[in-house]
Amino acid sequence: MKQGVRTKVVAEIHFQASEDLPDENPDLDSEETVKVSPRETCVYLTGDPVVFSVDSAQDLPCMVLAKPITEWIWDVTPHRSGEHELRLQVFAQVEVEPGEYRRVRIETADVAIDVEVNRRFVVITFLGEHWPWLLGGLGMFLLATWKIWFEWLLKKRKAEGNPPQANQG
Repeated sequence: MKQGVRTKVVAEIHFQASEDLPDENPDLDSEETVKVSPRETCVYLTGDPVVFSVDSAQDLPCMVLAKPITEWIWDVTPHRSGEHELRLQVFAQVEVEPGEYRRVRIETADVAIDVEVNRRFVVITFLGEHWPWLLGGLGMFLLATWKIWFEWLLKKRKAEGNPPQANQG
């Protein structure tokens, strides 16, 4: 991932054995095989809120699983460079007794994401956070430059023998 660049993250649940799945995504990062009920399943993607903005494309994180594939989509924007973790959490309805279901957390692995530095994002963020100081510094620089120029002009005119005169109106 690149700092400040929105990336689409997709989690899919398939109703087929993993060996029966078509090889649609050769650069798939990780694959887990879990038996779940077709009842309501909830999937959450979380990370440190200081590091990641995670926005779900769906209104609800919980869905009744639809065959053959149910997917959850998030837009993830990393704000800091370095190695950080995203956590995928899956909660499924599991039948514990006939007709009785319990919500169970399915263990998934935390994924370490290497976020590259995006110099443009760093500059824009810096300017956005510190614009009052930068504007004040620029104002002071222009004021000091004008003062130095005006004093130089006074010295030059005094040396020539005709000091500047105030406008008489």
